[in-house]
Amino acid sequence: MAVAALVAAAATTAHAAKLPVSSRTLFAMRSSADAMPGQLGYDAFTSAAPVVLNGHLANTGQPWTLMTGTLQVSGGLLQCTTCAGSYSAAIVDADLASVTATVNVRSAAGSGAGGLILNANATGSQSYGVSYGSGTVTLARFNAGTMTVAATRSVAVPPNNVNVPLVAVFDGTTYTVSFNGAPVMTYPLPAADQSSLGSNTYFGVVIINDANVVRLDDFGVKR
Repeated sequence: MAVAALVAAAATTAHAAKLPVSSRTLFAMRSSADAMPGQLGYDAFTSAAPVVLNGHLANTGQPWTLMTGTLQVSGGLLQCTTCAGSYSAAIVDADLASVTATVNVRSAAGSGAGGLILNANATGSQSYGVSYGSGTVTLARFNAGTMTVAATRSVAVPPNNVNVPLVAVFDGTTYTVSFNGAPVMTYPLPAADQSSLGSNTYFGVVIINDANVVRLDDFGVKR
């Protein structure tokens, strides 16, 4: 089982070093589904000095790819300085499509929305996303820079400048979203989106219409 875990951890991750394949390693990989590392992607955004997110390596080793706009890590939190009236988003490859994605949203008076990019393609031109802002959780479809709202739910407004977890679980057909530990919505993907997005393995972060107030922290993707 230890061999299977080692092989799975290295061979099923796109950013890991390649392993030579033999009959012995193939036999060990029979248990790869169970042996894959639970943490597929993670970034604690710990840099104190400003660091541009594009190309920056997550704690799990993947490089961030910017979908649109500009994002930076500063003071140990992710922020956007150019998101007033627009949005910025970035993604990493998590290797699996059916996962649990999380991020802590830290909002305050006058902030826009912040949250997660879900099941993006490799270029980031197509994806879903879920965000929190001003007492509302919003699930949206992103298509070549255009955001179309798919569902919204009202939630209790948390205290200012406190990390609040936003969680999205994708089981291959449906998103289940929670905010601040409470279930918020379930959203079955339309058939066309299941076909075009349901197997996409890129996940990330998004900040929407924000005048450099909202902050994100502790992005993670687990199987």
